[in-house]
Amino acid sequence: MLRGHTKPRLPEFLRVLDAITGRVADWVATLTDIELVPALADVHRRTQAVRHLVFDEPWAAALDLPGLDRREGGAARLAQRLGLTEGRVRALLSQLAQWHLLELAWPTEEARPP
Repeated sequence: MLRGHTKPRLPEFLRVLDAITGRVADWVATLTDIELVPALADVHRRTQAVRHLVFDEPWAAALDLPGLDRREGGAARLAQRLGLTEGRVRALLSQLAQWHLLELAWPTEEARPP
């Protein structure tokens, strides 16, 4: 397919495009109203939310780094390691969790069971 010898069907082309770039929702959104493609609309909204969040709050990306232990010591320990306030770390984690971008390994104060 990549050599130009085949004529892939649209679903096959989109799978290859997504595998290579991870941005098939962006590509489709440039061609049509993404809300008309329900299978990609949520992915596109989430991607846009991440871009805006990371642009506005660059530390948000640091809270989802592989190997960063979010369990031990909670927000206070993360804040100390990153040089941020605990409140800012909690707010960033909350925003990431709101968009289902981060599975919290430890509950926030609000989410703890009674």
